[in-house]
Amino acid sequence: MDNLEILTSQNVNLEIEPASVAERIFARIIDYILMISYIIVIAIMMGVFKISDELTILFLITLPILFYDLLCEVFFDGRNFGKAVLGIKVVMLDGSSPRISSYLLRWIFRIIDEMVTFGSIAVTSIVVSSGNQRIGDRIAGTTVIRLKSKR
Repeated sequence: MDNLEILTSQNVNLEIEPASVAERIFARIIDYILMISYIIVIAIMMGVFKISDELTILFLITLPILFYDLLCEVFFDGRNFGKAVLGIKVVMLDGSSPRISSYLLRWIFRIIDEMVTFGSIAVTSIVVSSGNQRIGDRIAGTTVIRLKSKR
């Protein structure tokens, strides 16, 4: 896997190591396990308290799951729980922290990258791109990097 070279504003060249497709997949699996666990706990609580209102279901289950990635990456510096466990995070291609607009673009294109195609487009684009980027990363100008090198 090729490292990415970044020229900082201080004219220093940095080499960063992109996260592998396997690391990104495992991080996603951790996130899915967390989301499914959340849904089960909320469903059990709703059963115990006999809540069946559609609006309550929308606010307690659908919205948190829908916005999970966006909110985690915005508030946890480019990481969701899966990325944090595996020591990877989202950064701009220049090495800086992404703006909210970049996270928003990644989140919107996750629908195409992962949900519509069950991840096949995401995996394919990560494997074939030089910076291990999925389509959402390319459009947002981001990539996912390892925080510690495996060397």
